[in-house]
Amino acid sequence: MATSHTWQAPAAAPEGKTSHWYDFLGHALILVAVWSVLIKYLFPIAYALNYQLHWYEYVQWDAWPLIHAWLGWSLLTRRPNVLAVALLVAVLELAIIATKLAMFFAAPEWTIWQTNWMINKVFLFGLFSTILVTAWRAPELFPQAFLPLPSRLARLPVEDNEVDNGSRTIA
Repeated sequence: MATSHTWQAPAAAPEGKTSHWYDFLGHALILVAVWSVLIKYLFPIAYALNYQLHWYEYVQWDAWPLIHAWLGWSLLTRRPNVLAVALLVAVLELAIIATKLAMFFAAPEWTIWQTNWMINKVFLFGLFSTILVTAWRAPELFPQAFLPLPSRLARLPVEDNEVDNGSRTIA
């Protein structure tokens, strides 16, 4: 006997309350940004200075930690239209990470630098997959989503003298 199972957003909050899942995603992005700064900048600089090399010898330069921190902050502060940005960043990150991981696993080099990088990418891939699935399956968790969500259409105000026939438009 087949049973149907409808998917629900994890910890979806009632109307007017914040979602703990949404907060988790924001905090996870901030944590990953800090972790990325540690393994891409601070650890390599400390290592190079300890062995009297140029301080930038092993630094992995990129701006992704800033983007992750900004997106996490946007989630935590409920920035308008963060859904669009979250979808864009998640799709870009997943495409880039999948390509880089495929290239890495084709000829892995298990140095401390490459191993740190690979572990970071695996965690980022998991986090952005989770963000993408959440944004796709439960966009109502994102405040002021750019999509005309059915859950939002049902809450549009109706004038007292109008008859609500179920057809509403978004202004």
